[in-house]
Amino acid sequence: MRHAPTPRMAALMFMGLCLIWGTTWFFIRWGLDGIAPLTAAALRLILSWVLMCGVVAVLGKREGGERPGFWLSFGMGVFNCGGSYAVLYIAEESLPSGLVSVIWAVYPLMVALGGHWLLPGERLDLRRSLGFLFGLAGVAMLFATDVLDLGRAQLGTAFFLLLSPLISTVGTVVVKRHGAHVSSLQLNRNGMFVGAALLSGLAFLLEEPARTQLSARALLAILYLACFGTVLAFGVWFWMLRHRPASELAVVSYVTPIIALGVGAVFGAEHVGLTTIVGAAMILTGVALTRRRPL
Repeated sequence: MRHAPTPRMAALMFMGLCLIWGTTWFFIRWGLDGIAPLTAAALRLILSWVLMCGVVAVLGKREGGERPGFWLSFGMGVFNCGGSYAVLYIAEESLPSGLVSVIWAVYPLMVALGGHWLLPGERLDLRRSLGFLFGLAGVAMLFATDVLDLGRAQLGTAFFLLLSPLISTVGTVVVKRHGAHVSSLQLNRNGMFVGAALLSGLAFLLEEPARTQLSARALLAILYLACFGTVLAFGVWFWMLRHRPASELAVVSYVTPIIALGVGAVFGAEHVGLTTIVGAAMILTGVALTRRRPL
């Protein structure tokens, strides 16, 4: 789409992004019934890669940008796609989807901290440092209440889950530092291929084939996550980013955990208590404070 969106279209696209990314957490957990987590993540990325090849063929020249180098594509595939997805899918086998989405909301905090150390001009000032500490306190509160209520055995899973946003942070900082002039479409296509290959290899080595029974439910979840949660949402995001302020689109990161909590409670019978709401509010407040431009 060559022209900037009208205000009404922009509002609809914004709501669509929030709805799609707010429901992906539930569909990940919903689709793991009867299929091993690494296999499910690999199938999602394989399908996403196939679709993204078509997107690049149609829109690649219009987007422009340099062809991403091998190491940049490899790094994005290993960190942002393969490693992060592997941890996330394994954790969602036993943790509620809404709680996972709230814990994962620390990702912008980790990116801000990574930028402080590795990216010139992105040092944390007092306000942003306080935001990081405030968000960290929200995570600690969730671990001490909601996660502990699930049983002490789930504490290890929740700590393991934190590796997912941490791994993605490494990939994001590397891409931001070395990929400013490359084609984002090509980079994501290449990263999906590397991530799919990594996850497929891990699934082959670590998971038993008998664990994977591709039911209609699992297939529906994979199709939704690949088509809507990955390719469509990604395309809309970058199209909107060309025409709307980044600060406006950043609000998506505050809305999606709220939607995820609601979807998990309504369709997954997941418990959402006062501590869940307070912990989520603390994390999202911390994210807001760490933004370079306050909302």
